[in-house]
Amino acid sequence: MQVVDRVIDRVVEVEKTREIVREIEVSVSPKTTTEWTSVLDELTARIDTGRVYARDLPVLAPAMERLVAAYNRRHTHPS
Repeated sequence: MQVVDRVIDRVVEVEKTREIVREIEVSVSPKTTTEWTSVLDELTARIDTGRVYARDLPVLAPAMERLVAAYNRRHTHPS
């Protein structure tokens, strides 16, 4: 009996599936007064702690002035 060495190439395909879970932040407009309060509190905290740059404050000022003016109009003249 004679022993012969042979190289045998065989391709084996394996399919693996992986589940990847990622958390994605999605912006949603507040709908209730509680949600609006949370958003305004978050903005307040960010400004107080310096997480809003000083250079960005002038950009926020007009919108905040409009908000306060609208609030004052509504608060002093409720419909």
